[in-house]
Amino acid sequence: MIALLALPDARHLLVELPNADARLTQLTRAISDGNGTDDEELMHQLTTLAAYVENLVANHYRRFSATHAYFDLVFKRLNDLHEQSVEAMPSMGGIPGRRLDPARTTCDSVFHWLDQLATRVGKTTQMLRTRIDVQHEKQNQEMLAAMNRRFQLQLRLRLRLQQAAELLSIAIFTYYTVNLLDYVAQEVAVLSDMPLESLLVKAVSAPLLAITAYLFIRRMRAKREI
Repeated sequence: MIALLALPDARHLLVELPNADARLTQLTRAISDGNGTDDEELMHQLTTLAAYVENLVANHYRRFSATHAYFDLVFKRLNDLHEQSVEAMPSMGGIPGRRLDPARTTCDSVFHWLDQLATRVGKTTQMLRTRIDVQHEKQNQEMLAAMNRRFQLQLRLRLRLQQAAELLSIAIFTYYTVNLLDYVAQEVAVLSDMPLESLLVKAVSAPLLAITAYLFIRRMRAKREI
């Protein structure tokens, strides 16, 4: 009687397990086919099924394990009798054996089915999680690539603005310095009573000052880069 305590649970699971198995098959097919269902939604449904199956395992594991031990104990005690057949008379161990064997087979098969279902749910969950992780990794790589492209674009724009600012600085420096030199040269020419063309001073000094300013800025840029 103790060995048969798990039989009602086994019969109850024989009703619930086919539904869970069919649900797992449906989710596995959806994962394989990729019929437009979002992976996150599939993971949610699969996690719900996994929790349901694990709850069945937690509720029935001890009962089925104890039942298996009780069946072994009953058959061991029957074998310990060392009965011998007497013509057509039924043996003492044969009667309970014929009663217990179907129940034992039912309980063992149901528990094996439940264990295999839990394993399959775990493998399917791991497979879907791996695919989601791969997709997330791909999205992260694409995002990093886009950020790198934006950074390179900003860097090129910054370099161009820096070059434009340097050219503008050279032009401003050359303009004001040339005018200053022309003013000084004209004053010196007046004091020394020597004629001096303003255009000639500007034509000679402008290239020299522009080159000097360019070399100075280039040297300062090299120092910053170091």
